[in-house]
Amino acid sequence: MGIELAGIEDLLLQEEHIVEIIPAESWGVPEIDYSVFKNESSAEFYAGLMKRFLSCDYIVDDFTDHNHDRRPWLHDMYAKHGRKVYDYLTFENALKRGNFAQISKGHPSLIDSLEEFYEGPEKGRMHLLSAMLKKQGLSLSIYDSLPSDSKIFYVHRFKSSVFAVLKFLSQVPAARKAS
Repeated sequence: MGIELAGIEDLLLQEEHIVEIIPAESWGVPEIDYSVFKNESSAEFYAGLMKRFLSCDYIVDDFTDHNHDRRPWLHDMYAKHGRKVYDYLTFENALKRGNFAQISKGHPSLIDSLEEFYEGPEKGRMHLLSAMLKKQGLSLSIYDSLPSDSKIFYVHRFKSSVFAVLKFLSQVPAARKAS
């Protein structure tokens, strides 16, 4: 069956570079009515990635350089412990910049795509939430220079904004879908 999450966390806490693992918050993300999007399947995919981000733990390590220190260590972890450990470190870590950058950065970002596909009655509010989320985005070089406690604070605040968007999308009545 392979190594389970608790086993992965125990294993990682024995690694010299892992400082701590802070469990993800319990956001209680409500269901979204995807009928308010012109491309329901794409909207469900993008919102799903945002929901997954909210469930990510905060895996704090002692690396200061992502490219020269953390990346080779991640590859070593893959070689030593396999895909599940690597995936947890890579895709389930809220502090990993790629996990939150895809939401508000890029062309298009996840939030840009959700806003584009949104056909609900409150397009103005959707635009404001999208703009708020994108405005919170730090440049990756600034983020990389932050100490771990500041990264945790930043990512938690960012998660709060992601939750606000998802909560808004859950409250849009499909019957009021804009024509």
